[in-house]
Amino acid sequence: MIRNLIVLALGAIAIPEAAALCLLESGALRDQAIGSQIIRVAADAPADASNPIASYDSDALGVQLEYGCDNGTPYGKSTVGLNGQNPATYIYETNVPGIGVKLLWNNGLGATGNFPSVTTVKLPTNRGIMKIAAGSYFRAQFFKLTDNLVLSNKAGDLVLPSALRAFNYFNTDAVGEAYARLNIGNITIISTPVCTVDQSKVIDFTQVTAGALKSGVEKPLNFFVNCRTDYGTYSAKAMMTAADASADSTYIKVTDASGNKDRLGIRITDGKTQTIRMNDSTSSEQLYNVASGSNAQYQWKATLFSTSTEAPQPGPFNAKAEIVFNID
Repeated sequence: MIRNLIVLALGAIAIPEAAALCLLESGALRDQAIGSQIIRVAADAPADASNPIASYDSDALGVQLEYGCDNGTPYGKSTVGLNGQNPATYIYETNVPGIGVKLLWNNGLGATGNFPSVTTVKLPTNRGIMKIAAGSYFRAQFFKLTDNLVLSNKAGDLVLPSALRAFNYFNTDAVGEAYARLNIGNITIISTPVCTVDQSKVIDFTQVTAGALKSGVEKPLNFFVNCRTDYGTYSAKAMMTAADASADSTYIKVTDASGNKDRLGIRITDGKTQTIRMNDSTSSEQLYNVASGSNAQYQWKATLFSTSTEAPQPGPFNAKAEIVFNID
């Protein structure tokens, strides 16, 4: 007799519950962008985590998106390649210590939210439509977080290199699930020196004689400029302008007591005894590698002399000129 042993396995097969999902039903996905930008900041700008030194908006989404969503589906905002976020301010670190970046999303209806965030779809029914307005856009804000920066490239230090930086998603926190993505171009920063100049200078030649004028009467013209810079050192170029300059620009015309301007002149020479020509940007004295916060000190001379065989009218005389600085 042949017998077959039949073993019956009793049990149940579990069918997993379907995960809550959102699926695009209307509209076309596209990336949004903030192009390359140069941030310009004054060296004396204070640290401030509330007021940005620069703010840039992306282009708008451009078309309304409609997602069919199950109630309870996760959705949120995430960043890419950003680190060191302060959870109190939502500001991330950048390549430049002391400069931070905050990313935001505006839903096109007046509401703005920080990155990152996550929540779930909340609908009155088990499934419904979630709409993303065509006017939605990203915003990038940059903050100065320290009073002093340490920069090295006067053409622009790189704050953030060009890259995908943020996205909004349904379902899971992944770029592949994004319904909006933000690309940011190269962001660089240039700091502008902030300077104080010496007080106005009055050169008093006191009483001079005709004989002294023939050889010239020399007086010191010492002055300084003091600059604060984020580059450690600065250079300062000083030049001079005058409304009443000689035809060859080598001296300032002096007005005597009778209003004559053709009998006296004042010649300006720099610390190397070179004549400073009026209204000539190529005629100047430049001081290099001056430490931030230190004086760039100039020691010039002003020489009063006769410019005519005719004597000036006795009495007071005057002349006026301005020193102009170019700071780098």
